[in-house]
Amino acid sequence: MKLTDFGKENVMQKIRRFIVIVILSIPIAAYPDSTRKSEGKLELRIVPQSVISSFSGFHLDWDTEQRYKKDLTDNGPNAGRKRNDEYIWLETDKLSLAGIPIKSEYESKTYILVCNTKQTAMIRDGSWGLKKVYVTKDNMEKPAIGLEFDESGSELFSELTTTYRGNALAIIIDGEIYSAPQIRTAIRGQGIIAGNFTQQEAEQIAENLQKGIISRDIKKIRGLVANRYMLKSRLADCEQAQSLPNIEAKIAEYKEKLEQIKKSEAEPISAEAGKKNQEEWDAFKEKHGNDWQKVYSSVRAAVSQLVVAEAKNTDIAPWASYLERGSILQLWESGLKTYSQKTKDDDIEEHLNKIIEKYNAPPAVIEHAKRDSKKELYLFGYEYLIQLLSKEQFQQLQKELEAAENELEKYPGWQDIEKDLLGFMR
Repeated sequence: MKLTDFGKENVMQKIRRFIVIVILSIPIAAYPDSTRKSEGKLELRIVPQSVISSFSGFHLDWDTEQRYKKDLTDNGPNAGRKRNDEYIWLETDKLSLAGIPIKSEYESKTYILVCNTKQTAMIRDGSWGLKKVYVTKDNMEKPAIGLEFDESGSELFSELTTTYRGNALAIIIDGEIYSAPQIRTAIRGQGIIAGNFTQQEAEQIAENLQKGIISRDIKKIRGLVANRYMLKSRLADCEQAQSLPNIEAKIAEYKEKLEQIKKSEAEPISAEAGKKNQEEWDAFKEKHGNDWQKVYSSVRAAVSQLVVAEAKNTDIAPWASYLERGSILQLWESGLKTYSQKTKDDDIEEHLNKIIEKYNAPPAVIEHAKRDSKKELYLFGYEYLIQLLSKEQFQQLQKELEAAENELEKYPGWQDIEKDLLGFMR
């Protein structure tokens, strides 16, 4: 990679160019809690009517109805879902459902038979989603939940309500039927969930569904939030740098240092020292065989932490701090909730010594790793400082930040993810 190409990468690519080797050795303290009370998973399924129902819509024949009831009694409510049957049982405690759906009891709970095919249900398979969820009022002025589908969801919902107009439609959240109103007309784009809810119940359901929106797009949202954070961080560095006096002189100074680093070679050593170094390298490669390069990468990851920590006390401190924030951010973006990052020099030295002990890395290997890391760090560091002093860079960052924030506004609830990030970065 040419140094002149550095400014062409986006913010997170620049970070990953260096910290990919730093992050490997940051010790992790805890992982995210994967258990959540509600996932906000919305499904919409047509409800077949019992043979005794006079309700419009399609009915199951007596034999089919009895066969499914027997299967519920014998095998429980989850057997049909596992087999991917045409109809499955879902639990409900709602007494007011359109028509006479097929009901049955299992272990003192009430279950309703609903459709389970792509033609008769909108199943959360990743092909559609919600754009917006909000608390509203139904036509009786009672609390209800408003839904706005994304483009794919709008098309599917329109097709479903057009094809099965007159049928009952089960509205299911996290596997439980909340209501099953009759489809009176074809609906596209948006609708409401009504069910004699209290205001508190409506707000809780809306909150659960909002989790579903965030959960479906969580990886993308986390990436956007992370990018916004680093853009703001970079912009703050830029503002601080451009408040310095003699900017032109600083740019000239940093460019000169860049050229010196690019031309620099390792300090000459004596023949005796060179022979010892070679012996140490040969022993290291022999010990680790074909994996020696992977092992060296691990050693360098540990060394890089020390190099970055030392750089905080030099003129490239803004770059070192920026790298550190980026490495923490990568942990957060990958889904980790907490981390244990040691930033004191003695703690990093202790961590480095553990890596050296683990891989039995001799002094020659350690010094080589330090030299590699330091040269790369300072190359990028001075380039970063030069960019910070550029007015064009400041204007570009403002545009990128505005674009990032506009993109985030497409995802309601992203502010909650940002709060999680800010807590993580403390």
